[in-house]
Amino acid sequence: MTGGRVTGRVHLETTSEDRGFQARVAGFLEMRDGNVSRFDLVARGPYGDHSEKSLSGRYPLAVALTLAPADAWRDVLPLGIRDLTDYMR
Repeated sequence: MTGGRVTGRVHLETTSEDRGFQARVAGFLEMRDGNVSRFDLVARGPYGDHSEKSLSGRYPLAVALTLAPADAWRDVLPLGIRDLTDYMR
């Protein structure tokens, strides 16, 4: 990271090496008053899944991440909750 700009590479692989993602990453990280005020990141590279349930080979994959608004937690129900009325009982 230099001057708020994030660059690099990531290599994620299962221990059995049947799935993996090797990507270049680029983005921005900014801080204001000790808090993260901006986080934008893109990871792009080949993804491969060699399990029985997947097509063989590697495919291009891009993942984009951004900082959620501070009140975004209000829009996300607890994991597994489908019916708020039932949850509130």
